[in-house]
Amino acid sequence: MYRTEYDPVKLGKNLKHCRLLNHLSIEDVRKYMRLGSKQAVYKWESGASIPPGDSMLALMELYHATVKDLVEGPVDAKVQHNLYSISYDRFQAYYTRLTAC
Repeated sequence: MYRTEYDPVKLGKNLKHCRLLNHLSIEDVRKYMRLGSKQAVYKWESGASIPPGDSMLALMELYHATVKDLVEGPVDAKVQHNLYSISYDRFQAYYTRLTAC
């Protein structure tokens, strides 16, 4: 038995799709992730590289998505449902964190 191989291009497309569903820009993600430049986000979304484990967990939190959403897709219905289930208080706390960076 071997470990599952993941398609970095498919993962990248799903990351970009989740970002757009959440109405976030590359710059928003860069700030949230506290990255020095936007290059890492571009590389993840193009499939040139895969986010490290801690970054993947942070992206899942930011996008309100699961690992399965990101690696398998399509994410439309699942992520959209998760977005609608977020309370106003949670959104306000998220927005405060995002703008404080």
